[in-house]
Parts: sequence; structure tokens; C-alpha cells
Amino acid sequence: MMTARDSAEDKALSRDLGAFAYITKPFNMECLKKAIEDLLFNKDIPRPRELYDLWGKIEHMAIEEVIQSFFLGKKSGMIEIHSCKNEGRIDLIDGEIVRATLKNIEGEEAVYEMVSWQEGNFGVFFGGVKEPMDDMGRTQRILIEGMER
Repeated sequence: MMTARDSAEDKALSRDLGAFAYITKPFNMECLKKAIEDLLFNKDIPRPRELYDLWGKIEHMAIEEVIQSFFLGKKSGMIEIHSCKNEGRIDLIDGEIVRATLKNIEGEEAVYEMVSWQEGNFGVFFGGVKEPMDDMGRTQRILIEGMER
């Protein structure tokens, strides 16, 4: 929420109404940028479906099918995956998996774990993925090995 109002009551009301951040005018561009990044990349903030470019249930579309869609379309973006016990993220550039994180697991092992989930939901953001941190290998190989486990 961005506003000229700065009272404690207004801040409390905005939190009660679901605001993720409270920025008062005049504002600093760096503070605004940080608030937007926190909103987009902070896993501790539950995101409403409307913020995703695509949202679905794992029961209706398995994670490997979502990854395959990125691969076939040579899309870039991130997939946030939530189950009742865990949540993770897979980043793709031009359809190739470049990063995967799941609590304290990273890389291929994180993908294998998330592909095994039978229930939960996922949200997709297209674009906006930074350069890869590591070389994950070929997406098709990772998917095949994950489905064989």
C-alpha cells in the first residue's frame, strides 16, 4: 500500500486488509524497489492466486507437466510449489532448469523431491529469472530420472 497517511491506525488497518507493505509518500525509490522485490521473492508471504501468471493444483497438473510446458515452449520463469508440508521453487531459462531450491536441498535433488509430490499447488511467474547460479544439466534428463525414482 502506498499512501500519504502515516498514522499507526492506518498502518494497522492496512495490515488487517492484507497489505504486504506500507509505504508513505514521499517515498524513496530504493525502498519501493525493495518492497516490490520482497513481495515477489519472499517465500514467507503467502501469495494470492491473482499474483501468479498461472496457478494450479498438483492433483490436476503434475509438476513434471508444468516443467515440460516450460521446456516445450522454451519459456523462462519460476515455478513456486507448495504442499502441506513444504514449499520449493524451480527457475527456468529458455525451458532449461537453472536453479531449484527446497528448504535446505538445492539442485537436482530438490527437483526430484518436488516432482514426487502428489498434492499441493503451484504458481508460475513468466520471465524475471536471473542468470543461473549453477549448471543443472538437461531438463529432460532430470525429469526422466525424477519420474523413475
